[in-house]
Amino acid sequence: MSVPEVREYLLRREAECREMAARAVAPALRKIHESLADQFAARAEKAKDEAA
Repeated sequence: MSVPEVREYLLRREAECREMAARAVAPALRKIHESLADQFAARAEKAKDEAA
């Protein structure tokens, strides 16, 4: 996968995690999904920096 493809994948996963966090009933699940989304966002940003 190229760097742009990896970044796009990570951003998609971030969006999915944010959506799951929004739908989560249990606060613990919401927190887990928000944490995962933050991790995917950070990795996407790192991929963006590497591409530049």
